[in-house]
Amino acid sequence: SRDPTESDWSRFARYARRITTFIFKATYDDYISESLFEVLQARRRTHVLFPRLDWLQFDPEQFSARHATILISPRLENLVIDARPLIPWVEGVAEDVKFFLQRLFDERPPNFIQACVPGLVYDRQLVGSHLQLSNLACAVFHLDSAFFQDAEAAFNVLRRITEMPKMRALQLKL
Repeated sequence: SRDPTESDWSRFARYARRITTFIFKATYDDYISESLFEVLQARRRTHVLFPRLDWLQFDPEQFSARHATILISPRLENLVIDARPLIPWVEGVAEDVKFFLQRLFDERPPNFIQACVPGLVYDRQLVGSHLQLSNLACAVFHLDSAFFQDAEAAFNVLRRITEMPKMRALQLKL
């Protein structure tokens, strides 16, 4: 294989501009080379790969959350991370999802309205990051007992989230 040329990237950009939804439901390890993600990640450092992407949905056990960072776009409004009910993620998946969320919140898509993340990834800092998303209207948080070690601080963060002006649906899993 070879590195993409500027002509290749121009063609990619022409088609990538059309993509508004990315829902990944299948295992891709057998089909997509790791080197592809490295090339896309390198390109993403200077270009938004999917500038119109507003919906991102994936199962982090089927599609790596670290790879999903290449899909973060300024127009992203909806994030749905799928998980099987009552079945914890395999080792390493929660850390990858947490890494993804940290990257997402570092970039703060201005129109972000929905975050459904059922896994045990939220700490007080990540929950607090939601406070920066003024358009957030729907959120799912799965919180473990460590979140509540400082009860007053946990209560203040949760109270501030429920007071967000556009928040319409908040689901907490404890």
